[in-house]
Amino acid sequence: MRTRSLDVTRYSREGLRRDAAALLMVVRECHSFEVARDRLRARVSQIEFDTLRGRAAPPSNELIRVRDCAAALTTMLSERADARAGFSVAEALWDVTL
Repeated sequence: MRTRSLDVTRYSREGLRRDAAALLMVVRECHSFEVARDRLRARVSQIEFDTLRGRAAPPSNELIRVRDCAAALTTMLSERADARAGFSVAEALWDVTL
């Protein structure tokens, strides 16, 4: 059986900055983590809206995927998720931009 090698260079701080630039751009100038969290949540909502806006009738599977991904990320950015997980996804994303 042949195994494919994983390109781990893609999974780096620089890779995340590049691939998530549209999301992370809103927190670069934040001076507080709580402001960064709020801006991240607002940006996720805006990306969701922008993805679906202006399209006559996107396929239902695309609507579901966009909606569910936005909901999952918004939940991961919440204070409750921080408490339950023992770490903060929002803070990790904020740290990446520093």
